[in-house]
Amino acid sequence: MLAFTVIAASIAYSAACLGMGAMVLRVFIRGQNRINRISAGTQLAVTFILGQGFIANLWLLLALAGWLSPLVVIGIVSAFALCGVILIHHLILDFSSQIRSIGRELWA
Repeated sequence: MLAFTVIAASIAYSAACLGMGAMVLRVFIRGQNRINRISAGTQLAVTFILGQGFIANLWLLLALAGWLSPLVVIGIVSAFALCGVILIHHLILDFSSQIRSIGRELWA
């Protein structure tokens, strides 16, 4: 049961990093035509790393203010994970089709 909890928390935190990164990228990159030329895997990696950095800074600010509690962490992770599911679903679909295409080429 503990392993399931750890895996579920890791998946939720990863989705939260993707959600935060997607929101930050939408602020920094206004023209969608520039980002659409980059592969979906690269976009997902950049989005995840950017989100991880911003969430880490958010944790630091909350800890310095004395507001860091399990309830706050669960609320923030849930909100950003929901944003990640909404904003990133097309990238995940594109990435999975790229992986299937690469797998078919390697199999042939």
